[in-house]
Amino acid sequence: MRPRDTTDRLGDPNCARPQPLLERTGGDSFLRSFIQRDRLGPPKQREEEEPMPFVGPDAVALELVSDTRWKLLHPLTYEGKTDTYVVPAGFDTDLASVPRALVWLVPRYGRYTRSAILHDYLVTRDDVPKHDADGIFRRSMRELKVPFLQRWMMWGGVGLFSTLRDRGDSMTGPGLLHTLGLILVVVPSAIFVAVPFLVVSVWLVLMALLELVAYPFELLSNLLKPLDEREHVNRPEFLWKLS
Repeated sequence: MRPRDTTDRLGDPNCARPQPLLERTGGDSFLRSFIQRDRLGPPKQREEEEPMPFVGPDAVALELVSDTRWKLLHPLTYEGKTDTYVVPAGFDTDLASVPRALVWLVPRYGRYTRSAILHDYLVTRDDVPKHDADGIFRRSMRELKVPFLQRWMMWGGVGLFSTLRDRGDSMTGPGLLHTLGLILVVVPSAIFVAVPFLVVSVWLVLMALLELVAYPFELLSNLLKPLDEREHVNRPEFLWKLS
């Protein structure tokens, strides 16, 4: 009997060759995942997200009470490192106090709305120093994932206003360091926004002048109408601040 020639069979291209384990299983998902876990080890646990100090829903319920003021309809709670602050329902706020010439950069409301309401509340409390209120404002914006430069510029703006309003609290103790930090933030920020601030301010003044020019013509047009068709004519106003 002729011995079996295994060389010819192995050299035959039509001869079935041994297949890898994953191919022989027909793509079995369980086996694939088992082998992958064996190679890579146990899956890493997801890092816990940083807790949000604002307690409750993300949405803020507000009622418009005037052109520039809102009333908080539900309490807003913030848990700080050592203290918990609760902004009561019915609290009156203007949200982010921003000059009209800068709303293109910092709108009245946004991701930082809750921080703005909290800051408005903290500055009304006698037991919270102004520099602490400003610091909580900046930290809460970081926790709300407000971009780095935007939150520091906003902190500089409110801090500068507080410093000019309450000079006695800014010349001693931590207030002095607070003021020095403001200078380091406010000066570069002022340089950055100076040109667009001036351009927008000029256009706001021009718009106000055009409103004044159009006002007499609107009055005259209204007077020429029959009495039963006349309407109230709004007097033009120039609002430098939105609050």
